[in-house]
Amino acid sequence: MMVMVLVIVGSAFGAYICFLPSFFAPQVQVQDQVQQQVEQEELQQPAGQLAGQKSSYPGWKKYANEEYGFSFEYPEEWTTSTVNSPASFIPVTSFSADKFFLKVESSCCREGQISYKEFPIQLGTQELEYKLYGYAEDLGKTNISSDNPGRFALLSVPASLLKTKKDLNGQGVEIEMMFNVADEEKAVNLFNQILSTFKFTK
Repeated sequence: MMVMVLVIVGSAFGAYICFLPSFFAPQVQVQDQVQQQVEQEELQQPAGQLAGQKSSYPGWKKYANEEYGFSFEYPEEWTTSTVNSPASFIPVTSFSADKFFLKVESSCCREGQISYKEFPIQLGTQELEYKLYGYAEDLGKTNISSDNPGRFALLSVPASLLKTKKDLNGQGVEIEMMFNVADEEKAVNLFNQILSTFKFTK
């Protein structure tokens, strides 16, 4: 009787050992596949996108500047145009909406404008910042005019981070969004969303 019990227990234990790897193998294999997929996506993730970016915004359009090597996305309903401007070394690309107006241009002198807030951001390995500006009461004054509700957010991308410096005359590229002071919170949130899609494409 004891021998029979030992035989049954031994057989059961042998079957357990035999089928244990096959029982866990599919689960381990799935976990390995998921890990490999995550690692592959991380390798393919563009170096220029902001830290914490997970996905684009559904329906947004993409602006890509192949010459200078960067891109970003913007709301679907916005309209675009490109014109030459004496204030910019490169043609100015404009994106317009109901309350907000975005421009891509070269860096230039900005007299009579005063910064009042800064927001640190990270593009790839570069720590940058964009600033909010208001207009001075008068040229040379240090106070922002309360009679001028115009404000703008400005990100300056140094020429050293771009694919080429052609036609920039030593300057970088600026991404600027203009808004009314009453819409500042919405403007900052929207500008952050746009910059969260920024990528270097060089």
